[in-house]
Amino acid sequence: DRHARERLPGMLGIVGVVGSLPLGDPACGGWIDRFAKHPLYRGIRVNGDRLLAGLADAAYAADVARLADRDLALDVNGGRVFDAAAAAATRFPALRIIIDHMGNTPVSDKGPLPEWRDAIALAARHANVFMKVSALAENAAHTMRRAKPPLDPAFYAPWLDAAWAAFGERRLLYGSNWPVSNKASSYAEVLGIVKPYVARKGPEAERSEEHTSELQSPCNLVCR
Repeated sequence: DRHARERLPGMLGIVGVVGSLPLGDPACGGWIDRFAKHPLYRGIRVNGDRLLAGLADAAYAADVARLADRDLALDVNGGRVFDAAAAAATRFPALRIIIDHMGNTPVSDKGPLPEWRDAIALAARHANVFMKVSALAENAAHTMRRAKPPLDPAFYAPWLDAAWAAFGERRLLYGSNWPVSNKASSYAEVLGIVKPYVARKGPEAERSEEHTSELQSPCNLVCR
């Protein structure tokens, strides 16, 4: 297909899928059981505000628990991501929770926001919470209102330093956010922002496990 023809060096193709299911719906439990049987289905993604509200609903919470029982992950993107991740992690300690896109923090020449640093440090106290290093270039372009974001890896080091200090190599994941990332930068440029940083951390941090879920690959440099 078109994406296969466009594949660049480093792209392994689809090795896992994070989908969308209506947690709390009477049929959702059956769908979770059905999709969990497929080796490429690795979890679902939810909005943080919806997750916080849903945890008070018995049916919604039961579906979240079912994700943990089926070894599926819960990605959190948008809304109060840090509050939602912490609340879910406390209630479901066996559930793997991923904060997407660095929590969608603003990225500019002013440096990381202090409240973001505090939020990721608190979230990282929960051993079952992970963070996805992605959308840095897109967030920079949006925050700075530039068509093209900075491409110097050193510009993004303060955000990567904070994430690394909080989560370490075993709970950080890399995601290119391709093809959405094409709105700000090419695949190679996005990869080039993070790869030098991880390379300095050594080969263990760089390794990729193409036949496992992304949660089992620390700071994975493979397009997911």
